[in-house]
Amino acid sequence: MILSDRDILSYLSLGKISIDPHPLYNDIQPASVDLHLSNDFKDVNGNQLFTISLGNKCVKYVLFPKEFILASTEEFVSLNSEVVAKLDGKSSIGRKGILVHCTSGYVDPGWGGRLTLEIYNCSNYPFDLIYNMKICQIRFELLSSPSNRLYGDISLGSHYQSATTTEASKS
Repeated sequence: MILSDRDILSYLSLGKISIDPHPLYNDIQPASVDLHLSNDFKDVNGNQLFTISLGNKCVKYVLFPKEFILASTEEFVSLNSEVVAKLDGKSSIGRKGILVHCTSGYVDPGWGGRLTLEIYNCSNYPFDLIYNMKICQIRFELLSSPSNRLYGDISLGSHYQSATTTEASKS
């Protein structure tokens, strides 16, 4: 069962879902929450990418045609043992040829961290990725029963628990 806006607000207040910073009212959609782009942009090897900055804060990255980068959400998202989530791109960005997550849109129960985005520009035009823009949406679903092993359990070999920045591959 996909959670509605009413259920999302309830789960946030009960701590079954945590989003930090807490979403603003206009970030909560009928069955999802809009998440924002951080100012952390890396290539697939984990190298920081050149960005346009204001002072010491990145404000924009120009994503060129056929370019693939890693970025992350500004929000730190945590799920309890009853909830799973799916990350989806926003249609307003997708219609411009920008894929926000190419393969890793699934968020397991027990996850806690910033979500890494795999962003690809499949258009023929540069696209400005602006710090704090609405970049994706996350929807939440209930499991039929709470999970026995959560993301991060040593037996699962989870790699990215408690991610605070964009992370390239961990082997």
